[in-house]
Amino acid sequence: MKKRLFMWASFLFLLAQITLAQKPDLFSSYLSVPTNLRIGEKIPYVTFKVANRGDKAAGSFYVSLYIANNSSSLSGAHFIGKFLIQSLRAHEDRTIRWNVNYTVPTSVPQGYRYLVLIVDSENGISESNEANNKRLMRVRIAKPLLPDLVSSYLSGPTNLRIGEKISQVTFRVANIGDKAAGSFYVSLHLANNASSLSRAHFIGKYLIHSLRAHDSRNIRWTVNYTVPESVPQGYRYLALFVDSTKRIAESNETNNKLLKRVRIVQTSLPDLVSSYLSGPTNLRIGDKISQITFTLSNIGDKVAGSFYVSLYLANNTTSSFSRAYLIGRYFVNSMEAHENRTIRWTVNYTVPTSVSQGYRYLALFVDSTKRIAERNESNNRRFMRVRISQ
Repeated sequence: MKKRLFMWASFLFLLAQITLAQKPDLFSSYLSVPTNLRIGEKIPYVTFKVANRGDKAAGSFYVSLYIANNSSSLSGAHFIGKFLIQSLRAHEDRTIRWNVNYTVPTSVPQGYRYLVLIVDSENGISESNEANNKRLMRVRIAKPLLPDLVSSYLSGPTNLRIGEKISQVTFRVANIGDKAAGSFYVSLHLANNASSLSRAHFIGKYLIHSLRAHDSRNIRWTVNYTVPESVPQGYRYLALFVDSTKRIAESNETNNKLLKRVRIVQTSLPDLVSSYLSGPTNLRIGDKISQITFTLSNIGDKVAGSFYVSLYLANNTTSSFSRAYLIGRYFVNSMEAHENRTIRWTVNYTVPTSVSQGYRYLALFVDSTKRIAERNESNNRRFMRVRISQ
């Protein structure tokens, strides 16, 4: 009897030991995703198989997914997400399609990397084998598909005059990248040099709503820009800057500028002068100046409209005419560019008693009311010395 009881106790002890030794053994035998991934693009889903080849059911556990730099370590890896499995019976396997909707970030280096699937990633399950929870898949990370905006053509005037208008320019804009571009601006500048837009004169900006990948467009742009006087004469540049406000992330940000050399020349303006003034050289107070003769020329490149020529009796040649005696004004209807005229003017002016005796000046002031914008505003006066006596 004692022997039978001992044998039964030994059997129960052995059975308990075997039961205690039974554990789950979780692993993954399959992982599927696209083998080529692009930075900025989405991984919509992954498919994987998880199995329990142990002799005991597993309770709930997580499966986690990473993008790793190598196959041996998760150091520096990018976490994609984790998937909860409620339970897995002994010797059961399950195929799962997991909607991860993960966008590959720009911080992931290009080149070959690894998708790493970790079964029971939070170590919630005590397993008979803890060394087989990882599944690897090599993937290639490619650079993102991006637009690449350029201009290959710019047409406009090659000679510009200060004060004249740039009416229109024509340019071509292209997207040589692999992705459509949304709305962006093209800006036009008048620049001093080819290397910098620092201190350039802004002409305007043109909005382009979108441009498909590998598409190009020819645009005629009405700018109506007047070249300001602050632009230095000489050779300058029309600078076209595509995506000038940096709205678009591009695969190449160094090819957005196109230059056209232009020559800035002096503006076409009238230039009114007098090269000759003739009249009496000796005058007495109370005498009459009956007539003077003077020449009038427009040495500029543009016709002058109507203007006045004024004659003064002045104390000197350096001060303004504020205290000079106005003798009269002569009206000129217009003058063609490079035209010369000799004018005999009957003034009939009596020298007043308030004029000081001594040497004074007859001063002829061309365009005295400043009606005409001229190329040179400092050559409008002609003087003749006269002697005033009692």
